[in-house]
Amino acid sequence: MVALQPPDGRGIARGGCRLAGSGRLGRCARRFFYLLCWFTGVVPVLVLKKAAARRRPVVCPAQDIGEATVAAGAAKRLAAIGRMLRRDHNASFPSGDVSGAVSFAYSLTRCAGYPRIGLCCVLLSASGRMYWQAHHLLDCIVGAAITLPVCSLLELLLGGALQTKWWHPAGAITLVIVLVKVLKSAPAPAMVSRPGADADLAAMKTS
Repeated sequence: MVALQPPDGRGIARGGCRLAGSGRLGRCARRFFYLLCWFTGVVPVLVLKKAAARRRPVVCPAQDIGEATVAAGAAKRLAAIGRMLRRDHNASFPSGDVSGAVSFAYSLTRCAGYPRIGLCCVLLSASGRMYWQAHHLLDCIVGAAITLPVCSLLELLLGGALQTKWWHPAGAITLVIVLVKVLKSAPAPAMVSRPGADADLAAMKTS
């Protein structure tokens, strides 16, 4: 009779977090990994937002996005969302919300084995942001395309999601805080707008 040897912890961790992460330490590691993915993935998103300064669809005039899109946005009942989006109207590209959804979906897939639920979260996030005219389609695609390889690289560097320690996301959060302060102090990029665009934007803000 041949005795079966149990696999080592490293093999289980790399094979999937659901088997090795059932204890308290495993649950904490999964949460730390999600936070690490989210705050690390948002770093390139913030940099691109500052560099691109792309206007959100909610403040784009009809000449740029079409009369039907403007009419559809005006017909939505929750006007408070539109007013909130107009406060940072030049933060459309790429989508930080979709980036965060991809971080959650990646953690949910790798640590719990639910890829379909993760995909649904990403699709719901992207469709919701486009429905409220917070982002263009390209913004959502780029936000997801940036974050997915970042999450994969983090898992590879750590040797598995269960190897995440509490100070990993703490360092990422510190980096984001410093980056936000630096970006706020940096001058805004020069914008080339069509004649009358600034007047249209001012009218939208007061509406």
